[in-house]
Amino acid sequence: MTAATACLAVLLAAGSAFAADGAGSAGGLLARLPFGARVLALGGAQGALPDSPGSLLVNPAAAGAVGPGAVEAGLDQGVEDVRYEGLAAAGDILPWFSGGIALQTLGAGTIETYDYVGTRYTADLESDRLVALAAAARTGPLCAGASLKYVSSTLLGTYKSSAMLGDLGARLRLRLSPPDWYDEDTAQVENPNWLVLSFAAANVGQRFDYGGASDASPLVWRSGALVEQALSRRARLLLSFAADVPRATAQPEGRTGVEVVWPVSTVAVAVRVGVRMARDGGVFSGGLGLAIRGISVDYAYLGKLGPFDATHHMSLGFNLGAFRGSAAKTEAGLAAVPVQSTIDGRKEPAVATPRSEPAVSTPTEPAVATPRSEPAVATPRKEPAVSTATEPAVSTPPPAAVKEPAADKPLEEAPNF
Repeated sequence: MTAATACLAVLLAAGSAFAADGAGSAGGLLARLPFGARVLALGGAQGALPDSPGSLLVNPAAAGAVGPGAVEAGLDQGVEDVRYEGLAAAGDILPWFSGGIALQTLGAGTIETYDYVGTRYTADLESDRLVALAAAARTGPLCAGASLKYVSSTLLGTYKSSAMLGDLGARLRLRLSPPDWYDEDTAQVENPNWLVLSFAAANVGQRFDYGGASDASPLVWRSGALVEQALSRRARLLLSFAADVPRATAQPEGRTGVEVVWPVSTVAVAVRVGVRMARDGGVFSGGLGLAIRGISVDYAYLGKLGPFDATHHMSLGFNLGAFRGSAAKTEAGLAAVPVQSTIDGRKEPAVATPRSEPAVSTPTEPAVATPRSEPAVATPRKEPAVSTATEPAVSTPPPAAVKEPAADKPLEEAPNF
């Protein structure tokens, strides 16, 4: 019991770099940690982020905002040898329904302790596992979701506990005024300016019981807002805000972040800065991201907080929708046509129709040319011209010129009187 109590105190101190004091328990530490380097660079404001599979751990409605499919893997080296990894995937199952899954592990380093007979040994301070399943449904601009989490925790390799936790969330996406250069009739993409609002109740469920020492589930009320604006035809600006209110303290914790994405050739470069403000102080963060053909690599730096040193975080992601979009632009015949004025630009097959036209026109031209040449070669018209010219040449006047009576005139002198 003494070892477990000491362990809980150490874990709460180690976790204070990620959440406010008293925001949860040692058993709920993994359920409270932010996921992914992009999120950490933005100060942890992730509830309304688009294209972020890991956000389903904060708001299950985020599973409906990743498109056809996306995967994200994160590696985080936290404070005081706290190390945690995660893998999240989400995507559309039906046109109106999406699903997601997430796996996380946490290791809180080792500690030297004693068994019941006083033998000294080294044990894992804490080892946690989390599995989450999420589902989200969309109707118009509204997306609502729910998730179920199973969290298991082991302290000092001996004290074990597990709990079932649930999340409920909603996400509202509102269209803003488009930029001046945007023409809805001829554009191939949707309006790039959006406002997103999100709300969630996270980690509702059972208590963690370690065989006499129990901790409440780390219930957190979360809200967030995101503004996405186009800086130009290629660059965009993203402003993310979040406010978390843990049940244990009822003290709000604010998070905000700024992301600027600027394409350089075929690579999208993202620069991010963020800050997290709570009653125990603030933490500044920053990071970079690179994305090409749906594959993204992100880095985050978290500044020093109190006695805890700065930390570094990496994540790797893949977005199927972005991969398909970049692949379609590189196909022959599509990259050369920037805008279609008579059709919806999102219907790319309509651009491919010019390829079929030459195949139809080439066979018909020879078919028309052969009938025209046959009448030109035909001789029926020349044969009548030759026959009519020869027939008038054989005329009857020569026979008419030989007069038979003129030759008979001497016969008139023949009689003798």
